[in-house]
Amino acid sequence: MKITRYCIASIAVAVTLLGGCAMQPVRTDRLDKVAIITSGNTNAKAVARFRPIVSVVEIDGKPVDKPYGPIELAPGPHSVTMKCGDSTKTGSMTVAAGEVYEFTFATTPGVPGCVGSLSRVRSAGRTVKKETEDAQVARARAEFDEAVKLAKEERAKTALARAELAARTERAKPERAEAGSFLTPDQREVSEALANWAAAWSSRDVEGYLAAYAKNFAVPRGRSRRQWEAERRARIVGKSWIEVKIDALEISVDGNIAKARFRQSYRSNRLTENNSKTLTLVKTNQQWLIQQER
Repeated sequence: MKITRYCIASIAVAVTLLGGCAMQPVRTDRLDKVAIITSGNTNAKAVARFRPIVSVVEIDGKPVDKPYGPIELAPGPHSVTMKCGDSTKTGSMTVAAGEVYEFTFATTPGVPGCVGSLSRVRSAGRTVKKETEDAQVARARAEFDEAVKLAKEERAKTALARAELAARTERAKPERAEAGSFLTPDQREVSEALANWAAAWSSRDVEGYLAAYAKNFAVPRGRSRRQWEAERRARIVGKSWIEVKIDALEISVDGNIAKARFRQSYRSNRLTENNSKTLTLVKTNQQWLIQQER
């Protein structure tokens, strides 16, 4: 994560700006009673040249009338909500009389937006030296390394999910005997249609699953097509995972009608079953679609 302070444009020019990064003047007669939040002089210049990026919008759940400071805080714990760009963040802090805080904002490489925060530049009774350049670089590097670590973990999770989906799709393909190489073109098309149907079912792709059925599909038990689709949709999306596998596939084709007999293995987080199934498929617009299911 890259840390950027309003009063430091970059480490390369930090020395140049150091003279202009002094705190916004505060009422010293009040510092023995309260803590102060201030944007700093350089923030005022940035606001005039560009636009305000970081501001305080609420203290202890109540809107503030000076979002860019100075803001007085009574000693003790407080909840501070800051806005940076289009995002807001609420954090807790405990302050002491005499402390002064300045605005900072953080950005993540490659990720739009920023996060606002506060940095203490004066302690109770004495001024806190601003971080040295080496300390800023070390902190920025540590936060960047943490962001990279999190990004790698997310990529690893995505890759694992894709691999699991690919494995389920592969297992869903019909197992062919050695004679499978002698399947006719129509039989191969039917076999691929069934593999795609099982893969869509396994990946809980409801639209792909329903698209495998012909418009004149013989809906069982006298229900309407709409009722049947609603029931299938609810059963598929209601599972956290599904695995469908086809074994011992036998296909016979007569013109535009095909019969497919196979042994179906079904597993989900709620049910496991194995049964024999026979599907009648019809070739429509160069596609083999399921017309009947037994």
